[in-house]
Amino acid sequence: MRSGRMWLAGLVVIVVAASLAAIALGDEDDAKVVSEKTITLDQLPAAVKATVLKETKGFTITELQEITLTDGVVYEAEWRDGEFHADVQVAPDGKVIGREREKADDDEKPGDETKDD
Repeated sequence: MRSGRMWLAGLVVIVVAASLAAIALGDEDDAKVVSEKTITLDQLPAAVKATVLKETKGFTITELQEITLTDGVVYEAEWRDGEFHADVQVAPDGKVIGREREKADDDEKPGDETKDD
């Protein structure tokens, strides 16, 4: 019985220590979305616009947002690339901070995407 209590006490100490360490170190993914605003390409900072144009490779952008987080601003562009939906997240300095590409839903027809001339 005594060893069971010791084991439980040890486990509690480990859990508490791990929780405190996580709080003290913080997590970069803890930023929360404050607001999202649909914007146009012309409203982007120059570095972000250059990156978005390079990443989208001439495909029509279907959505462009300025996302305000608790720790800054991120820009996100979405487009259709053949049978895939793609998006890129860009920091204000033009650095790519995230990319996603996933197969489009079956109810969307391939060919819905168009290239900008």
